[in-house]
Parts: sequence; structure tokens; C-alpha cells
Amino acid sequence: MAAGGAAEGGAGGEDPCVPFSASLDAKLVETNDAVVGPGGTVAAVWTPACGLWTGAAGEREIGVAMKPSDILRVGSITKTYVAAAFVQLAEDGMLSLDDPLSSFVTTGLPNEDSITLHQLLNHSAGVFNYTEDSAFVNAAVANPTKIYEPQEIVDVAIDHGPDFEPGASWHYSNTGYILLGMVLEAVTGQGAGEHLRGAMLAPQGLEHTFLDGEETAPEPIAKGYGPNGVDWTNILPPSVPWTAGSMAANTEDLVTWARALYQGDAISPGARAAMLTFTPVSNNTYGLGVVRGTLPTGQEVMGHGGAIPGYTASLYYLPNEDIALATIVNSSARDSEEAFLALAEVVVSQAPSAP
Repeated sequence: MAAGGAAEGGAGGEDPCVPFSASLDAKLVETNDAVVGPGGTVAAVWTPACGLWTGAAGEREIGVAMKPSDILRVGSITKTYVAAAFVQLAEDGMLSLDDPLSSFVTTGLPNEDSITLHQLLNHSAGVFNYTEDSAFVNAAVANPTKIYEPQEIVDVAIDHGPDFEPGASWHYSNTGYILLGMVLEAVTGQGAGEHLRGAMLAPQGLEHTFLDGEETAPEPIAKGYGPNGVDWTNILPPSVPWTAGSMAANTEDLVTWARALYQGDAISPGARAAMLTFTPVSNNTYGLGVVRGTLPTGQEVMGHGGAIPGYTASLYYLPNEDIALATIVNSSARDSEEAFLALAEVVVSQAPSAP
């Protein structure tokens, strides 16, 4: 277990961040221990008064304790980096979010002349979600070393046909973010991982975040487990989730990213405003690669979750409090949201006020 941060001393010189960190430590262990089976939880919290706290509970692999700095897969949190890249490219005049898909790539997808980048970013394009095709997923799992081309994934959506006319409704689609990866490469002339590294990760010092399959991990990823303790660490080729979900990170990097994205300098104010435009067809809960909601305690949050074989992850930011919180678990039998909500309750009720 680890805790960090600093704050002005309270009455009698006592640092109020010490008991706050201890409460986070205890809640993380309690939440993790409530789940039976292999695996563990890593978490990070950033608050204005205490700065960064990180913690770990359980095991990164059987017989090896999890460390707060461990890197795990974060699944669809990847979409926050991709969406940020697009809104910044639009702000810089490299493209328009109202441009049709066919302006950049030709895939044979129905409606590609009328599907806009904006609709792909907010899941209102009507493109079939390839992860809902069990035959495709099973084939990918059966051949985990295969490198899939993005077009092979898009072909799955083509075979199924559109879910609805572009803009007419809302349905979460990983295929949309594969298409965005293709567009990103066409516009920038770089690999997707290369562009995200240069435009989003490196400027924020995110040295423990990487796009798996395109970049080399700075250290081994903590093992991920499926039901009954089966090793699922590398069960899925990283080219399958790609720009929809192949990012891996540690939780310190995640909370650093959340603060940089939602109130810092990761993107310009104009780009952020575009990202935080929530679409009516999602009941105004999904923007461009970002979800907004409300904690049980009433605070507004924005961010994204992720689920990929062997891992689930949660990364959310409380804009009114300038608080960021991330949790990742290395087992599909666990749910990172349970740890997130438990820690969020501690944060809301016990975080010291900023001086």
C-alpha cells in the first residue's frame, strides 16, 4: 500500500492528509478483499489539498503483490485520448468534425459518405459494434498472435449492416473508434500510437501509458484473469481493440491525464468545449469520448470506463471539486466501478479542504 501527497498542517500541526490517506488505504483493502478469486486493485486519487494518493491491494499475479505503480490494461478509456486528438486536430484546422468519413478513408461501409467524424466520436453513426459479433471475438481469442488490419474489423460491421441512419439514434460502437484510428493515420501521416504519443502522452509526461501493439511497454503489464483464475493477459490480440481500447497505464498517469484533459492544457479550451458537447440521442450523457453522470452523493463526474478481457478500469473527474480518481482491477470477475464508488465516497466525505 502506498500513499502520497502533502497539505498544510491542521490544528496542532497535524496533517489532515494523513488520516485521509489511511481511510483510502483501508477502503481499498476492504473493497478488494470482498471479492473472491485471483487479482487485485490499483487506484489513484488527486485532490487539491492533499495532491496524489496511490494504493494497491491484492495480487498482480498469483503469489506476487500488486504495486501502486503497476501498469494494467484500461480498455475503452483509450477513447478519451483518441477523442482528445480529434478535437485538437479540428481546433488546429487539420479537419472538421462535420467532415464525412469518406473524405479520409474508403472502407465500403454503408453511409460512409454521410457518417461524420462527430457521429463516430459520440456513437451516433449507426455503425455495428464488432465486439457484439461473438463469432469474430471467438476467432480472435483463438488466434491471439494474429495481427488484424483495421479493415478486417470494419468488414465485420459491413457484414451486419448499419444499426440505424447516421445521427438518428445512439448505440455504443467500438467499430466507430477503429474507423477514427484509420482517419487519424490518414490525416497525420503517422501511426495512431505515434501520434497519440507525440500529441497527448509525451506533453503530459505520461511515461507509463502506451498503446499496446504499437508501442513497447515500459515494464510488463500486470496479469489479467478471467473466470476461475484463467490467465487472460494476452488472450486478445491488441490489434483487435486498437484505438477503441488497447491502451495500458498506471493509475498515477490516469489521474494526471484526467486533470490535464478536463481542466488543464492537454487540449485547448475550444477543443475541450467541443469534447464536452453532449448528444441528445444519448440522453445528454455521452460527449466526444467522454461520459458524464452523477455520483450517489450528488457530485457531477465526467470520464470513461473500460473493460477488456482480464481487466476493468474507471477514470473520472469531479469538475466542481477538481478531484480525479482512477481504479483498475486485473480480473474480469471484479468490477473497477465498485472500488471507484467506494473510494469516491471516502473522497467526498473526508477529503480535506484546500488551503
